[in-house]
Amino acid sequence: MKTCKQQLSTNYSETMKEMRQLVHLLKTDEVKYQDMFNSIVLSCEYNYQFKSNLLLLSWGGPSDGFLFSKDGKKVRYYFQDWGDYAEKQLSGKDLDTLQYLFTDLIFQK
Repeated sequence: MKTCKQQLSTNYSETMKEMRQLVHLLKTDEVKYQDMFNSIVLSCEYNYQFKSNLLLLSWGGPSDGFLFSKDGKKVRYYFQDWGDYAEKQLSGKDLDTLQYLFTDLIFQK
């Protein structure tokens, strides 16, 4: 069985494709955006365990999502499974994508 660290890159890549598609749909088709958002996002909330705003995408085993600093300037992607955890700090265009969603949509509604 692969560790979370070994799985992180693949899952991160697939998840970022969905996030970029969300941004595109937000700009072009509000109805399709809402449908996709509701199908991939489980919750958006403050998480006391991580002490961060959490965009939860899946949970159980495995679980993944994005952790946002309170000001939204730092974003981390995490992937965890039973007894294992890995995360990645976002930068560049990926960071811009999640900051756009964070600032304008997710936690500011």
